[in-house]
Amino acid sequence: MAESGVLVSQVRSVKEMGSRHFVLIDAGFNDLMRPAMYGSYHHITALAGNGRDLSAAPQVETVVAGPLCESGDVFTQQEGGKVETRLLPAVAPGDYLVLHDTGAYGASMSSNYNSRPLLPEVLLMAARRG
Repeated sequence: MAESGVLVSQVRSVKEMGSRHFVLIDAGFNDLMRPAMYGSYHHITALAGNGRDLSAAPQVETVVAGPLCESGDVFTQQEGGKVETRLLPAVAPGDYLVLHDTGAYGASMSSNYNSRPLLPEVLLMAARRG
């Protein structure tokens, strides 16, 4: 079931804090609670927002975090809240990060925390031939 869903989020900001490189996205733990709640791993891929090719972009050890003013709003953390990095292409505001394998409990665990609206869900079906 998990493989049936992805969470597509837009990069809002990129910044350096101390020795860490942060990418801040428009999705928060209210949209995908599992990493904050128990450190679940979700593979993350990057897509350029303007059509450029990210395959040649430098790879950067990155912390991916959301917009909520909470220390747990981090998508790259282990169980217990230890923040880790992921090797991702250098992205810019307007690019997209895709968090994979969110189909199991992603939507059912989401909330309106901080008065944020629930994310829309889109169902894609393969075309039938014949």
